Amino acid sequence: MPLGAWKWLRRSSQVTFLVVTYALVAATTYPLERDLPYDVIPRFSPLLAVSAAAASRAIIAAFWPALIVVGLTLLLGRAFCGWVCPVGTALDAGDFVIGKVFRKRKREGETVRHRRWRTLLLIALVVFTAFGIPLAGWFDPLSLFPRTLAASIIPYGNTALDKTTLLLYKVPALEGAAFAVRQRVVPENVTLFSGHLLITSAFVALVLLGLIRRRFYCRYVCPTGALLAVVGWASPFGRRVAAQECTECKRCRNVCRMGAIGGSGETTAQAECNLCMDCLTACRTQRASFGFGRKRAPENPTSWAPALTRRDFLAAAGASLAAAPTLFAVDRGVASDLFLIRPPGAREEGEFLARCVRCGECIRVCLTQGLAPVHFEAGLTGLWTPRLVPRVGYCEYLCTLCTQVCPSDALEPLSEEQKKKEVIGIALIDRTACLPWAKEEDCNVCEEMCPTAPKAIELRGQGRLKPHVLAELCVGCGICEYACPVEGPAAIRVVGDPTRAHVTDGRRAARRRYRRGRGWVQ
Repeated sequence: MPLGAWKWLRRSSQVTFLVVTYALVAATTYPLERDLPYDVIPRFSPLLAVSAAAASRAIIAAFWPALIVVGLTLLLGRAFCGWVCPVGTALDAGDFVIGKVFRKRKREGETVRHRRWRTLLLIALVVFTAFGIPLAGWFDPLSLFPRTLAASIIPYGNTALDKTTLLLYKVPALEGAAFAVRQRVVPENVTLFSGHLLITSAFVALVLLGLIRRRFYCRYVCPTGALLAVVGWASPFGRRVAAQECTECKRCRNVCRMGAIGGSGETTAQAECNLCMDCLTACRTQRASFGFGRKRAPENPTSWAPALTRRDFLAAAGASLAAAPTLFAVDRGVASDLFLIRPPGAREEGEFLARCVRCGECIRVCLTQGLAPVHFEAGLTGLWTPRLVPRVGYCEYLCTLCTQVCPSDALEPLSEEQKKKEVIGIALIDRTACLPWAKEEDCNVCEEMCPTAPKAIELRGQGRLKPHVLAELCVGCGICEYACPVEGPAAIRVVGDPTRAHVTDGRRAARRRYRRGRGWVQ
């Protein structure tokens, strides 16, 4: 195959997988008409598979696609990072733009020792996972990229399209086209989630780190890359160099986006090479090649687990062992937000946090756009897990879409009959704001909208009827809070299900004080 063909073949592979990832996330919305593997992307991650299994103390069969990545890495090395990973593709595009704008970017140089950062991070994640603190979803590329698409990029695009078509309505000649676009492309509910700025900023920061080094995230941060480096180190496939004919021009070293080539171009850190094969086209003498067999380019002496000394390993493991119990105790000791409502089908809070990979699939598919990423309402370990915000969108009574697209079974699949009985919270009425209670005005919106049969809200009293919540019938769907006509915070609010195991004694006490202090009743 001509040398130039490798570059275009790799780029075609990267673009293909990037488009597939985008298409799957974009298609994860109501209605799920096509039988597509909406939840398959995070399941290819070996790190998420290991983390979820270790934290939940159970083998999660849904992550079987991760075995494909491990098998390919054993055979071909880190080809996944260079040919498939969507974050790697995005970083390559960002590095290309940065290289064009900042032509005098700092020389790459040899930065092998700094790669220990990602290995130290991997060690810390393993220790935290053993203590039931799963943080792999924060850093893993197959969680990071779908989350950014679901919570930022796609909502930004929909918002821009919504505003643009509304402007085009004012142009008579374009009114028909604008209407057609809105009918076919723009979703009914265009929502920017409360946590979109944090998620967007994190991703933009990863791209801008290319100002320091190309693929900075892949080299120094990505724990999945560190794991694949360990697996792929023994791969029989790798770079070969006819050293006796090498002119030592260092062109291959200068174009290597992973800094895997050392010396004057004759040595290779096989665990770092992502098989981009740019070195083939850069070599003037064409003495570099890739193939199977042990006659590969000599190993750089600091090639795998770069510069990770025994002291580094023990220090990372020791620091993580010391920090994990403290973080666990602080996170569990802090009372959760009173209004933290998990999606239907959510497992017990500890297991839910262990299994949830923070991919944003459930947030994307929510019919009413009521699900949003958590900030710190569930502690540090709950960052970017999903919660229901009823004032934005309620939980549709018969909808089970979020349980269908969860890749790690953090949300157990529910049938429609099971969903009717699934309790995710309970409604409370604020007598100081409710129109019948506080102002003696007629209002029965909450009772009218309640979907349960029999209704969980009934009107009682003589003369002016006032709403009361029947706790034994309320499922916490939040449609009453969503529809409440009171401006600002609703006069009826849904709090998290008090029967769930994650509701600590402190949170129960806070709930009682809240009801007494504000005049809330059921």
